[in-house]
Amino acid sequence: GGGKLRSTNDLTQAAGLLVIDAGCQAEFGDLTQSGGTSRVDGSLLPGSLDLAGGTLTGSGVVGATLTAANSTVAPGSPVGALSILFDTTLNTGTNVEIELVDSTTVDALLVTTDLTLSVATLELMAAGVPSFGPTELVPVISAGGSLIGEFANAPEGSRLPIGASGFSFEVHYTSQAVLLTGFGT
Repeated sequence: GGGKLRSTNDLTQAAGLLVIDAGCQAEFGDLTQSGGTSRVDGSLLPGSLDLAGGTLTGSGVVGATLTAANSTVAPGSPVGALSILFDTTLNTGTNVEIELVDSTTVDALLVTTDLTLSVATLELMAAGVPSFGPTELVPVISAGGSLIGEFANAPEGSRLPIGASGFSFEVHYTSQAVLLTGFGT
């Protein structure tokens, strides 16, 4: 089912779980999150989203400017795309978790405007060893406007491992995307 929650009040989340299920829409003033988890599989439409702690996850839509620091952004639930409709800035202490299965089943962070990476980090996860060819460029993050900056732990051409598997991915950037290439061991 679906439903709509509408309020002009601001919302502060310090702990717990905020769930916006698929088919549901939540509109309110600004959202400030300092802890807990917000799982967005429907539409979350605050005035702005200040993610100052905790986790933002899901396969839905966030219709707000997002500023994140000291938090986790984990698209998918479990694997899928999280869309953010306005400018997004991922600051110091923000970790973006991308889960990989194969070249067509990956998490994706989709920002329709500008995305700024300011000392954020990228973490790759998989249940097993994902199957990617060494020439496949798989987009995992995209910006409809400009992609500004790089992940602090993953400069252009660097390799990021997946756990203890020995498998790694090479990280590449364009003016609008972060791409991975399977590298092997």
